[in-house]
Amino acid sequence: MSIFPPSSCIAKRVHCSEKIKPAGIIYVHRISDNRMTERPGAHLATLQKWCGDDFPQRILFVTTMWHLVDEEMGTRREEQIRTDYWKTMTTRGTKMFRFEDKDDAESAWRAIDALLGTEIH
Repeated sequence: MSIFPPSSCIAKRVHCSEKIKPAGIIYVHRISDNRMTERPGAHLATLQKWCGDDFPQRILFVTTMWHLVDEEMGTRREEQIRTDYWKTMTTRGTKMFRFEDKDDAESAWRAIDALLGTEIH
């Protein structure tokens, strides 16, 4: 498994690594942020080239920092992400996942399991 820099750097890395086809991509967003910094549309062509036509199913949108917001606020932000910012992705198969801050390792394995659709932990 590789860890990549923020998505703004992906295009540069992919250009040099076109033979790599990742099993999946984990896109991480702090639910405590009151706005999204990027829309997925900025990277759709790159992701499709890199992952293939089924790329939306290979992406897991993970929200973190749930302990910094109350449940109601976090749920509202999560729904806004699902229906506004990432609607084109979630309707095409991108899954969303809440990273539970209280049990870091277990939540990380559950996220990987959710992305790959397997029980590897």
